[in-house]
Amino acid sequence: MSARYQNPELRQQLAAAYALGTLTGSARARFERLLGGDAALREEVTFWHERFSEFATRLQPVTPRPMVWAALARTISVDASRIVPIRRSAPVRKKTSRTVIWQTWAAAATVAAVAMGAVLVREHDRSATLAAALEAAQNRPLPYVAVFQPDAKGARWAITLHPEQNVMRIAFTGGKMPADVSARSLELWMLDTQGKPH
Repeated sequence: MSARYQNPELRQQLAAAYALGTLTGSARARFERLLGGDAALREEVTFWHERFSEFATRLQPVTPRPMVWAALARTISVDASRIVPIRRSAPVRKKTSRTVIWQTWAAAATVAAVAMGAVLVREHDRSATLAAALEAAQNRPLPYVAVFQPDAKGARWAITLHPEQNVMRIAFTGGKMPADVSARSLELWMLDTQGKPH
């Protein structure tokens, strides 16, 4: 078998055209030769036959006009008076309550599956974002923290140093300031790696 007939999309198109009857001439003969040794291709044709047969149950029968019968008779070289139109004796089958129940259930299951898929996709995206944030947080250097409280009744100072940002934050809570800040300016000194005060 030619490698081009292994293409799934081409096989699907050929099987559909064959089942519909639009594949003609040498292409149809070549396809029928392929069918002989390819079970999967025969299954594909069966699928399309069943799919197209569904359309026939949805269509209302229409009696062709006399000129259509005459053209058909000329095409196949038959006396037009001998062609008898086929009339459908039984009406188109109506949907039973069981069919309606199954179709409703199938529609509800489809909607639920689509909704669940959307939720799973959103959760996957959220998990990926959270994982990226956690990884970034783990790789970020932690700040240095010092708590300073000169006496038990005095204010507590929390000093945070972020070396990667070159930022120092100072906050105090509770108690009184160690000095009158209205009369004096408070200063914080620190030593660098060489021991120089700043």
